[in-house]
Amino acid sequence: MRRDRRGASRPCRWPIFRAARAQTHTLSHVAFYLPLQVTLAGDDAIRLEGTRVSADTFAMLGGQPSLGRRFEEKEELSGADAVIILSHALLAAALGGAPGVVGQSLTLDGRAYTVVGVMPCSFQFPDAASQFWIPFVATDFQSMGGAPIARLKDGVPLATAAAELRR
Repeated sequence: MRRDRRGASRPCRWPIFRAARAQTHTLSHVAFYLPLQVTLAGDDAIRLEGTRVSADTFAMLGGQPSLGRRFEEKEELSGADAVIILSHALLAAALGGAPGVVGQSLTLDGRAYTVVGVMPCSFQFPDAASQFWIPFVATDFQSMGGAPIARLKDGVPLATAAAELRR
């Protein structure tokens, strides 16, 4: 989150995120996330905690799905297919651990999402409550912001990156 003049946190918006991701020389990755809650449709509807993420989030965190794949940049575009990556815990608890889940459809808040990956049980996301991840579509930024996360390039001091981002 960014801070306003009084020091209160405020969400980062798409133009700032896009510029930081495209123009940074001190960061190896810049990603973005925003927690959300949805209802998984089924015989017994289940309330889930998830996260909207930019496509490069898993690459930045060094996370590789144990099944399927990571998100692709094209899935951040408006009109892209609705896709989802599940946590290992969600797969085991709510979906019975079905190994053939990749390619299947899940309905969250009335919208169908195609499962493209499952993260391993060892994967640790900054928001530990997250049970799934969906791409943060560029148009989502028009009405909401989120929290940027970044990784410094090797050998770059934090102060140097902070100065670059302030510009």
